[in-house]
Amino acid sequence: MASSKERENFVYVAKLAEQAERYDEMVEAMNNVANMDVELTVEERNLLSVGYKNVVGSRRASWRILSSIEQKEESRGKEQNANRIKEYRQKVESELTSICNNIMAVIDQHLIPSCTAGESTVFYHKMKGDYYRYLAEFKAGNDKKEVAELSLKAYQSATTAAEAELPPTHPIRLGLALNFSVFYYEIMNSPERACHLAKQAFDEAISELDSLNEDSYKDSTLIMQLLRDNLTLWTSDLPEDAEHLTKEILKEFLAGYGNVPDKEKEKKRLGMTQKEYAIGIVSDYDLPLTPEQYIQAIMPFYHDKWLQAKALPGANRLIRHLHKHGVPFALASNSKRKNIDGKVSLQAGWKECFKVILGSDQVKSGKPSPDIFLEAAKQMGADAAHCLVIEDSVCSLPNNFDSIGVKAGKAAGMKVVAVPSFHSEFDQYSIADSVLRSLLELKPELWGLPPFEDWVGNALLVEPVSFRGLYKNGLLHDFADDGPSALPDQVFGVHFGWAKPEAYKFIKIVLGIGWGHGCCSSKRKMQACLVDSSGEQIQDCKMEVVIVGYIRGSCDEGKSDKVEILEEDKSIASAALNLSEFSLGAFKSLFSEVALQDECNLNGKLTSI
Repeated sequence: MASSKERENFVYVAKLAEQAERYDEMVEAMNNVANMDVELTVEERNLLSVGYKNVVGSRRASWRILSSIEQKEESRGKEQNANRIKEYRQKVESELTSICNNIMAVIDQHLIPSCTAGESTVFYHKMKGDYYRYLAEFKAGNDKKEVAELSLKAYQSATTAAEAELPPTHPIRLGLALNFSVFYYEIMNSPERACHLAKQAFDEAISELDSLNEDSYKDSTLIMQLLRDNLTLWTSDLPEDAEHLTKEILKEFLAGYGNVPDKEKEKKRLGMTQKEYAIGIVSDYDLPLTPEQYIQAIMPFYHDKWLQAKALPGANRLIRHLHKHGVPFALASNSKRKNIDGKVSLQAGWKECFKVILGSDQVKSGKPSPDIFLEAAKQMGADAAHCLVIEDSVCSLPNNFDSIGVKAGKAAGMKVVAVPSFHSEFDQYSIADSVLRSLLELKPELWGLPPFEDWVGNALLVEPVSFRGLYKNGLLHDFADDGPSALPDQVFGVHFGWAKPEAYKFIKIVLGIGWGHGCCSSKRKMQACLVDSSGEQIQDCKMEVVIVGYIRGSCDEGKSDKVEILEEDKSIASAALNLSEFSLGAFKSLFSEVALQDECNLNGKLTSI
């Protein structure tokens, strides 16, 4: 048949054009095949996709470059240059619009009507979502809203078909989830929704990884890696411990209406946009508010919480130490720069201490690419080989024992110290030069930096940490939301401070803070030693604790999860707590009114006797 021969010729020309990197001609050849109204083979479908991706990709890159230059010229007051660039940018936008409209017409008029396989249906609807998304990147106002809605509808159609026709591990279904989540993050400005979609796809694929087709294993695991990398990047744009914080704020807010959160109702809200979330809250708890009024009313609760946010143990100490000794250091994060500035501004003195602050939107590629670290070194005027990276980013894929930050640091040719944010990932940092449980364990002199000078004998004054626990058989257990389990994972090792047991006076306490292991998970294990003769009488007692000092990590330099209290630790703690900087008077105000009143009552009883 002549049409069959023509089809073969067009496909051959497309392959030839691809090798010659003449992608416009590759697209033209594959459009001719599509116009035959036949179902494309997998090879033909991929040729069409690659051709359009490159034709559009080069122009998207041009648009980004021109937009960046235009902004710089405007900021310099060079309006004439900015206007010239604007005209050039609009030309590129016109080309992008034409290309995207062309592929959309081909898909709607020829490809979707001709396809019978579920896989192809998903593929073409996903393509529509992608190319409408490309238009939404540069459109504005109602035009942007219109193409964004079309992109959303296309992605939703693709998702419905994918869930019905393709397994969670199929590379097309995973690629759809990847691009759909990018749409939510970049176009809809909803990192929560993006994270939910990406995590759901990743978790579903992980659960069926054993059944993964050998032919698609490489493609599927690569996309899973990208999903996990995006999750790491996007969660850094969310508030730290956002889920826990949201629960606490909602609990506080609903109390004002005589209500309490319903756990089952709250589970279903994971990943909702702010608007969807507000509608659900107002409806489920029958609040006398509109969704808009609810958002306005609850936002001050969030603002108050962020002002109370604290740095992880040892962070302020390290920043002050390096700044004092004139050691230049940078903050290089996968967050966007505007979000970094917002978080840093809440920490007193941080912004002035960093010589360089960089976000992933200021370099070509974020972590695990080394770009951000190399650029930071360049701006500091430092040799990358002489730089030390301190990383806390999470790992990429299960059984891939390297965090994206550690990968980036090593790829930049730098030394890397990992301080995992989560205890569960401590063993998953295989290429780091050192792995610490806490920044308090860091010894700068091992890395050619000035040693810390703030030890008082063998004790270190730390930023105080308060919590409540149930003292029983030499251990502290949870009995409230603010128990040992609520402490950051990086609170580890032998600490000491002051405790106020119910019906007893204030007492010195030494804590061995480590981890215990059950059959399926790890849990905080906190050994407690009451350094006072009266402590022998105290058992099965609730108490408030304020940690004020640190002695050491585990005996085996952090290799073990267990932390045992030695006699030497008790002596160090007891002596330190007699000093003014560690004294009860310096920290008594951190205890609750209930504890302080109980102390007054005890003193009154003693006086009356």
